[in-house]
Amino acid sequence: MLQGQSYVDVLSAYYQYSAGDKPPSDKYQDVFIEMVSVSLNVPVKVDSDYVILNPTYENLEMVFPGSYPDRRFHILYLPITWLHSWKAGKMKTAFGFIPRISSTLNNTIRTRDFQYEAYVLNILKKSETLNLKFGVYYNTQYFRLLVIPLLGADWTINNRWSLFGVLPGSMNLDYKFSKHIHSGFQFRSITNNYQTIGNYFIRVNDYQLKLYTDYYLTKRNVLNFQVGHTVFRKFRYGYRDTGLPEYVPMNITGGWIFKIGYSFRITTEVARTEPPSLAD
Repeated sequence: MLQGQSYVDVLSAYYQYSAGDKPPSDKYQDVFIEMVSVSLNVPVKVDSDYVILNPTYENLEMVFPGSYPDRRFHILYLPITWLHSWKAGKMKTAFGFIPRISSTLNNTIRTRDFQYEAYVLNILKKSETLNLKFGVYYNTQYFRLLVIPLLGADWTINNRWSLFGVLPGSMNLDYKFSKHIHSGFQFRSITNNYQTIGNYFIRVNDYQLKLYTDYYLTKRNVLNFQVGHTVFRKFRYGYRDTGLPEYVPMNITGGWIFKIGYSFRITTEVARTEPPSLAD
């Protein structure tokens, strides 16, 4: 991460694998998860503001050995963000809208395969080294409407350490070893659901603690490595036609997480306004 600077990963791709941390039993079920993601991030300057487009495609496969049907999901979303700079110069506001498909699709796209997210995130400049962030996030999840307050920071603590992120989505504590190597700790919170067949879906609540390293091959080409573990993981089968959903617990074990990625990164005036989505 670039301390004291703003940046955009114009192109990023990653592969992530997660395996259960204990063998399956009568009490717990195992799951193996693979995800491949490709994303573009295009900031377009309009006067003193920015419009940021972030089309993303993810292919997610869940394998449940001997317990539930294996599932492959297609996840497509297009975050559209308007970053407005106020005249006083101390505050920016990001207005985001994120249409999303998260489904097995089964050779067709249905109305219920779509979700819609929106957020407002204020970025208040307190000093040259500290920005505070606060706002609200909204999502039309399959199981119910989800409205969550947002709170975050972008803080250059000193010439080595920095802290940045937006909770409850993510928070990073970053240490600069050299201009080529940054490492740190990441907290990630995920609340998502994946449409399967008919009115059925899988709801996932997951919290992740990870150790990461960014290696700068050049000023703009960055490799990312992560290893970590889930905390308080919960999977549930859900069904909803009308009214409130019905759930069946899946009793999935926690899991180890391994991730490798690449980013083409540029410096820009755009503040860190990554969509504070809780999905991953």
